[in-house]
Amino acid sequence: MVPGKLRIPWLATLRPGGLLVLDNFSPPGRLPTALHAGDPEREALWAHPELICTEVAVSAGERVILAARTG
Repeated sequence: MVPGKLRIPWLATLRPGGLLVLDNFSPPGRLPTALHAGDPEREALWAHPELICTEVAVSAGERVILAARTG
């Protein structure tokens, strides 16, 4: 997956300023060995030109990403 090229079919339904909550992300230190170079889904969300993201720890082993549409 190319950063910024994540297919987000529902992005058109998210209005500018709309907030998306994505769950089931592991903290970077707990990623499987195959993802130690980076989590493609997480990085694509962060690199998407129409989203501003932040990551929130909801427990010791789980994170959520909050993404707001900018344009």
